[in-house]
Amino acid sequence: MISTTAAIRDALTTLEHTASWDEYRDAYQRLSTALLDEMFPEWQREVLTSVQIPDETIEILAQYAKGGKKMRGAMVLLGYQCAGGRELETVMRSSVAYELIHSAFLIHDDIMDKSKTRRNQETAHVAFSKLGAAVGAEDADQFGISMAINTGDIAPAIAYNVVCAEPIPPQRIVAGMVHLNSVIINTVLGQFLDVATFVDQGPEVENILKIHELKTAIYTVSGALQFGAVLAGA
Repeated sequence: MISTTAAIRDALTTLEHTASWDEYRDAYQRLSTALLDEMFPEWQREVLTSVQIPDETIEILAQYAKGGKKMRGAMVLLGYQCAGGRELETVMRSSVAYELIHSAFLIHDDIMDKSKTRRNQETAHVAFSKLGAAVGAEDADQFGISMAINTGDIAPAIAYNVVCAEPIPPQRIVAGMVHLNSVIINTVLGQFLDVATFVDQGPEVENILKIHELKTAIYTVSGALQFGAVLAGA
């Protein structure tokens, strides 16, 4: 389903014509916010009602997905345009899917780092821990960690559904999914190396650079650009 709300049409117009990165980024932030406002109720109806889950699951996932600079999603659309793509509305939801995968990484990363806050709000496992305490969980902290892991786990699956439903040729969808999996694998490998630095107090410079390549360069820039390009047929 392609949305035609005024906010989305206005953002798409800017994305199609501006030559300013600041304007492009700002327009994408508006676009992604408007799309997420549409997509979360859809996911709640279609995916997340098969079993009873706390309402906080949707709220926390939305909190992560709607926050941040949205640079990765913007890069997806930019990559699509650079490869000759001309119909942004047909892949705009896939760009949001990329951001949803980013949200999953953040939720899991916060658990590994034992972070209490993210963007001046409680992290997922902390919020779920408080929920566990409120409902009388025997181990509220473990309940919080478990629920946060589940929330992070389901986000990429929802993202895959989004990409598979795009109105573009099936071969592009398959290629896009293969590329997306490659990005996820590289990012997780980078996280493996990052976690290992807790053990190795004197990591080699090469390992530090490899972490940045896998967790930042590929995941944030080249992987996002190439994902968009693949959806355009590159």
